Amino acid sequence: MIVIGSLNQSLLALDTNGNLKWDFKTQGEVWSSASFNGDEQIFVGSDDGFLYCLNTDGKLEWRTKLKGKVRSSSPCISEYNSPKVFIGTHNGEICCLNQCDGSIIWNKQVTKPVLSSPAVLKERVYFASSDNNVYCFDCDNGLKIWEFATDDKIWSSPAIAEDDGVLFCGSLDSHIYGLDIKTGNQTWKFPTMDIIDSSPCIASNMLFVGGRDGFLYAFGAQNVAPAYTV
Repeated sequence: MIVIGSLNQSLLALDTNGNLKWDFKTQGEVWSSASFNGDEQIFVGSDDGFLYCLNTDGKLEWRTKLKGKVRSSSPCISEYNSPKVFIGTHNGEICCLNQCDGSIIWNKQVTKPVLSSPAVLKERVYFASSDNNVYCFDCDNGLKIWEFATDDKIWSSPAIAEDDGVLFCGSLDSHIYGLDIKTGNQTWKFPTMDIIDSSPCIASNMLFVGGRDGFLYAFGAQNVAPAYTV
């Protein structure tokens, strides 16, 4: 099953042949991508300010009102210690909810919209914000562990290279950053020729990032031979 959000205020489920299985209506445009916890629950945010939890039949299990619409930020799932879901809002709310019933475990407020999707690794969750910062919080209690400032807004969703202990994200200041996931210290910075608002992707021990300058950037170990397309 393929689940997608639509600007007609719907969350749509399709089978692999593209046939509509169900259509769940929210009260706002759905810019957020849906997330699945592997246990019959689908999570999605809407411009109506609610985070929704549906089962795989498209039936509502719960919905929780957040402080502001959910614009582009997609729910991030964690099973560390207890089932949680993390989400950011256009009003700058950073929120941790219980997957089972939608109750809010903790929330934080930043000064600008959170448009990127959070990333989680074990006991820590990472958010990037339009206030130029990347934040690291403790998953269980919301304690801020560190923050790192770039020179412009961050719309790019962080990606984590667990083996290297590095978080990567792009900034509208035209740079791609690598941060130590434990301390938040900058370990790496690469300049491009225009803003970076797309999200980095890690695959085959390489980092891929697309830029507004029209280039796709690929980074890897020095002993990785470049690939050429003829």
